[in-house]
Amino acid sequence: FPKTIYLNAQYVICIWASSFSSILVIVDFNFLYRYWAVSNPHLIKLFSTNWFPLSLIVIFAAQCVSWYSVCYFLMEATPEAREAIAPALLKKYGVDARERSLLISDYYRDGHYNTKPVAAIFFFNVVLGVGFTFMIYCGVGTIRCLSAVNQHISAQTRKLQYQLFRMLTIQTIIPLCSVHFACASTLIIPVFGLAQEFLDVCSPLLSFFAPLDALAVILLMSDYRRAASKMIPCI
Repeated sequence: FPKTIYLNAQYVICIWASSFSSILVIVDFNFLYRYWAVSNPHLIKLFSTNWFPLSLIVIFAAQCVSWYSVCYFLMEATPEAREAIAPALLKKYGVDARERSLLISDYYRDGHYNTKPVAAIFFFNVVLGVGFTFMIYCGVGTIRCLSAVNQHISAQTRKLQYQLFRMLTIQTIIPLCSVHFACASTLIIPVFGLAQEFLDVCSPLLSFFAPLDALAVILLMSDYRRAASKMIPCI
């Protein structure tokens, strides 16, 4: 961001970063709902209470605030780091690193690792690990419940639950590849000093997230496909 009276602050980029991290929490909530819908349907009514949605909001807010705080306090662009990346940033993007608000993961400098950015990447990995572990747990549990022969649900309900779970899975893979993988690569790969040229594709991947996510919903749900085919005859 350019340095202006409004944007000359690290908090602008930190808010942007925490907004991407919030996708993980929302997807976790969706997996929890799908899991309960087939394993413990009586628990679904908790989403209609006052306290349970509020607790989910608190978890969501805590994750966003913690991600924001880590970015703000542990990934500060120091003068040394700005000077180090200034030539490359100016040549590649025409941006002067000394005149922009930046977050920089300056992991290694002066012959040793820097504690703050290393602690930040450790925190990010822990959050991502917990989030994906929860998804896998709920996903495996959902598949086991739908595959069990003693499930007291009709064939039509089972088919609908399969469709909804498949759609949720695809909608998880899309941000995983276009958002989380791209962002995680830009943070993790520099720790090991590996070549980073392929990271240039990260920005285009981020732009694909929204249209692909909407397209997945239309293509995976038969009712939506039929409605779209009526609106657009060539489909």
